Amino acid sequence: MYKREVSLLLFYNEKNEILMQDRRGHSKSGEEWGFFGGAIEEGETPEQALIREIKEEMNLDLTDKFNQIGIIENTYFNKLQGHNANIKRYVFIAKYENEKYEIAEGRGAKWFSLEEAAETRLVPGDIEVIKLINQTKLS
Repeated sequence: MYKREVSLLLFYNEKNEILMQDRRGHSKSGEEWGFFGGAIEEGETPEQALIREIKEEMNLDLTDKFNQIGIIENTYFNKLQGHNANIKRYVFIAKYENEKYEIAEGRGAKWFSLEEAAETRLVPGDIEVIKLINQTKLS
């Protein structure tokens, strides 16, 4: 079984919308939209991985203005890769304060309401992330 630990960041705005990455053409699991972040490398904390990944994916220097809201672990069958995957997601949020970003991975980004985000094509574990963010007070 394939195992992976990742750190994810959900930027939210004053309308309680979340910023999602357009993963079409870049997806490893068939998702069309996803969250910013990625794999935790050996020797990294989830926070260090998050800072590195946001720099790589968005060219943003993430400060300590983010908070961890939970950890989600699940196993699902990855149809594209043909194996079971166990993914442990460290989920962080940060209020978007008009930082200038450049998308370096994927096809761009878009703001979604939580209801709209739940209707996009996500990897199965990201659906749990949407449920978690629904339980979190964003403002």
